[in-house]
Amino acid sequence: MLAPLIANGAMGLGLQMWPYEVYWPYVVVTVVFEALFIGRWAGMTLQASLIASTLANGFTAFLGALFAVFLKGVFVGTASDPNPVLNAAALLAGMGFVSCLAEGAFWSRPVRKVRSESGLLVRLFAAHAIGVPLGLAILSLPERPYQGLEATVGSQRTWKLRTHVKKMNEFLMSEEAVPAQNALETLAEASGATTDELGLYLRKPAYTRFSMGDGPAPIEFNPRWLGQPFPPSESPPAEEAWVFRSAVRGFAVEARPDGLRIASRPSQ
Repeated sequence: MLAPLIANGAMGLGLQMWPYEVYWPYVVVTVVFEALFIGRWAGMTLQASLIASTLANGFTAFLGALFAVFLKGVFVGTASDPNPVLNAAALLAGMGFVSCLAEGAFWSRPVRKVRSESGLLVRLFAAHAIGVPLGLAILSLPERPYQGLEATVGSQRTWKLRTHVKKMNEFLMSEEAVPAQNALETLAEASGATTDELGLYLRKPAYTRFSMGDGPAPIEFNPRWLGQPFPPSESPPAEEAWVFRSAVRGFAVEARPDGLRIASRPSQ
């Protein structure tokens, strides 16, 4: 039970950024590395070093679990358009800084048994500084390592898209027809968004290991709806129902007798 707690706390249980299968190598490497880098430097035995490292990481894991809800935010970029690589680095660096302060108490006593504590804090900071690129290298092994971030960003984009679609729907209901010209721009303006913002909210996030973000996708508008009465008197076939959609792995907004709605499945 201890190892999963160490991984979850150290990486941010709430954010759940990385797939669980990469937690284990990250946990093992982190514990062993700190045991060697700190404990063996201090002159402790390998067994004592591993025990101290495990207890120290276990405690910071507990702290991470307590404050997990605060780790769901995006640290680099915006909630709808983060920078996955830099966001992950910032998360690991932040957790590393907190770990340095918390883990000192677990290392101080066993180190004092074999040598002076002089230089211990510097060693702790050095270990966690090295741990940032080391952790990123391990956690980024999958082709799409930021699956938890994808889910968080996807929920944020869907929520914002739903808010704008609601305003579009109110506009179309009052006009009783889809604009015959510049329909997308008109709908975006009516909803209080730009077309770039809509292109971002329609896009389903998918981040690769070196992704610095995805940004807005182009939007396709279905010309069959230009100038048409709104809402339609009956539900059109699924292949014709979409009014506009993301041109890159995203969602569509459909027209139905009860108004606009976000399609339940991605359009690509």
